[in-house]
Amino acid sequence: MTPEEAERAIAGPVQRFGQRFMLDPTFYAPAIESGYQGYDFYVTGRGGVLGEVDADVVEAAFGFLHGGFVRTMWEQGRAVEPVAAAAERFAAGCADWGRAHLAPDVDYAALSPLLGRVIAAAPVAGMALFAGWRNVALPDDPMGAVAQQINVLREFRGGAHIIGVMAAGLSPLAAVVAKGGEANAALLGHSAPLPDVSALREATVRAETITDVIAAQPFAELDEAELELVVTSLLAALLPIG
Repeated sequence: MTPEEAERAIAGPVQRFGQRFMLDPTFYAPAIESGYQGYDFYVTGRGGVLGEVDADVVEAAFGFLHGGFVRTMWEQGRAVEPVAAAAERFAAGCADWGRAHLAPDVDYAALSPLLGRVIAAAPVAGMALFAGWRNVALPDDPMGAVAQQINVLREFRGGAHIIGVMAAGLSPLAAVVAKGGEANAALLGHSAPLPDVSALREATVRAETITDVIAAQPFAELDEAELELVVTSLLAALLPIG
C-alpha cells in the first residue's frame, strides 16, 4: 500500500466523522447549557486554536464559510468565554463523541502513535487551523486520543483542499456549490445569488487531485505494514459511523 492509497482509503470516512459529530445535537448540548446558541460554538470552538484574532483570520482559516456569518458567530461565541476555553470544550466534546460512536473492538493504543507520527510529519504551510489543532493536548485514553487525531487529520485534508481549490482556479464559494449545491452553501452561511458551476467540472477534479497529493504526503512517514495497520484499524473504528 502506498501513502496515496492509504490516504484515499480513509479520506471519506474521516470526513464523515467530522460531519457526524459537528452536526450532532448531543455534541452541542453542554455548550448550549454554558451559554452558546449552537453555530457560535462551532465557529468559536473550532477556530479557538487560532487565538484571540479578528474574524477575518478565522474566515481565512476555515476557507469556505461566508465571512459575515463567521464574524457574527465568532463575536457571539467570544462573549460566552475565551476562545482558548472554547477550543478545549470543542476538543473534549470531540473525544466524548468518539468514545460513544467509534467501534469498541479496535486496538486504539496501537493506532494512536501511528496517527501521531503522520500528524507530526504533515506540513503546516498555509494550514493555520491544522497547525493549531495539532498542538492541542490529546486525552489520556487511547480511544479519546484517536477521536481527536481523526479530527486533526480532517483539518489537515481540509487545509489541503483550500489550497487545491485556489490552485485549480475555483473560488471557495464555487467549490461549495459544486460539491453540495444550494443546501451546502446555506449550511455554510451563503445565500443567493450563487455562482453557476455547470462548467466547472474539470476544475473541481483538479482541486480534488491537488488535495489528494498534499494530503498523502505525511503518510510517507509510515512503512507499508504500518500503512496497512492504520487503514485497517481506522476503517474498523469508523465503521459504525458509516
